Amino acid sequence: MYIQSASCISAQASFNKGPLLLKAFSGIKERLPLVEPDYTVLVDPKLIRRMSRIIRMGVATAMAALAEASLTQPDAILLGTAYGCLDDTGLFLKKMVENQEEMLTPTAFIQSTHNTVAAQIALLLKCHAYNNTYVQRTWSFQSTLLDACLLLQENPAQRILVGAADECTAYSEAILRRFGMYKAFPPAEGAACFVLGTEKTAGSLAQLQSVDWVAVDPAAGLSAGLASSIEIFGEKPDLIMSDCDDLIVSGITSFNYRRYTGEYPTASGFAVWLAAMLLSGQPVEIEGVNLPRGIQRIWIPVLDLHTAKMALVRLTAC
Repeated sequence: MYIQSASCISAQASFNKGPLLLKAFSGIKERLPLVEPDYTVLVDPKLIRRMSRIIRMGVATAMAALAEASLTQPDAILLGTAYGCLDDTGLFLKKMVENQEEMLTPTAFIQSTHNTVAAQIALLLKCHAYNNTYVQRTWSFQSTLLDACLLLQENPAQRILVGAADECTAYSEAILRRFGMYKAFPPAEGAACFVLGTEKTAGSLAQLQSVDWVAVDPAAGLSAGLASSIEIFGEKPDLIMSDCDDLIVSGITSFNYRRYTGEYPTASGFAVWLAAMLLSGQPVEIEGVNLPRGIQRIWIPVLDLHTAKMALVRLTAC
C-alpha cells in the first residue's frame, strides 16, 4: 500500500511545500498556536464561516491531499479523532447551562459529534462512498490505516482518503490540565490527511508496509517491545519516531515526535506525514536530531500502557 499524497496542519509550518525545519517545543507551557494556511484557497469562504477549527483543518488537509493525488472522488473516507469537535461541544453545553436547557439551537449539537469532519468532507465532495470515523484514543489514526489496508485487500483498484484530527479549546485545556495531561508537552492540535492506494505512482511518497498491534511487557518498556519486534519482523528500521522519551534501541536513531507537535491524541498522524516526507527525499531538518543518511525504513510505535500493547506503523521508501 502506497501513500500517494499527504497534507498536514500543525504547530509547525507543515502545510507549506519545500524544505522543512522542525523546531522543538521544549520548556513551553502555553497552548501552541497552529500555523494555518489560507483556507479560502481550498474552501468556499462562505462555508468556512460556519466551520469550527477542527472542521477547517480536516477539510483543508483532505482537499490538499486529494488535489496532490489528482483525485476528485475517493472510494472511502476514513478519519481518526480522539476528542471530536470540542469547540462545538463546549458551545452546546455552555448554551444548555445559560438557557436552562430551553430554546437550544440544534446546530452546535449536530456539529459536536465525532464524525462531523468526515461527514463534512463527504458533503463537500458529494461523495456517497464508505465513510467511517474511529474514536480510539491515541490509536484512532492507526485504526483508520488498518481499515484502509483491509479495504484495499478486497478492492485493490480503489484509492482511499484517510486522516486524523484533534483540536484543543479553552474548556478542554483547563479540564485536561487538572488531570495532569500537559506536564511533559504543551497543549496542541492538528490534522493530517493521506491518499492511499495499492499502485505505485510517480508522486508516491512512501510505502506503508503494515499496521500491527504488538504486546509489550509494561515492566520491560517500549524499548524491549521494539527489540522483540525487530526479531519478529526480521528487519531493522533506520529511524524510530515514538511517543516516549526513554526509548533506546541499540544502533537505531530515535526521537519523540511530540517534542515537535505538542500534546494531542492523534499526533501520530503528523509522525506518519513526517515519515512520508523523509522517505520521499524531501529536505528535512529536525532540531536536536541527527538524522541518519539514506533512510529507507521508519517505524512509528504508539504505546498504550492500559492495554500493554503498542500500535506499530512500518513504512519504507518506494
